[in-house]
Amino acid sequence: MSIQGLISLSWIPVPALVHGGWGCYESTVLMEYVDDISEKKLLPEDPKQKAYSRLWADHISRNIVPTFYRYLQAQEVEKQAEYGREFEKQVNTLLEAADPKGPFFARIDQTLAKWQRLSTRAEDCLEKGLPGRLNLKNA
Repeated sequence: MSIQGLISLSWIPVPALVHGGWGCYESTVLMEYVDDISEKKLLPEDPKQKAYSRLWADHISRNIVPTFYRYLQAQEVEKQAEYGREFEKQVNTLLEAADPKGPFFARIDQTLAKWQRLSTRAEDCLEKGLPGRLNLKNA
């Protein structure tokens, strides 16, 4: 579907990109496209390392993101605490697999960045009296 088709449907997925008359949406697809057209790469050149990066991006999509949403949607204190711990566990799984020597900014960092930002904002809300707590400020 073209970006014009999206506009005619009165909805545009965000984030979206129009480049040279061509349109695209979906975060991970956009990141790969920008990586492909850029000189500085976010994904490694080595096919095995590139596949490894994609596996961890998939871990974020399949484990971190759904757990974060379960945490936000939980109404019971016990469930909030449970999902908060699960979210931290999934993030820690990713952090433990990270190369301590770098590179220090790559596609995986971008994939996780918005969830770190959202968790920090959620934590700020929770500090104002709501139950549960995420502590990813030092992650």
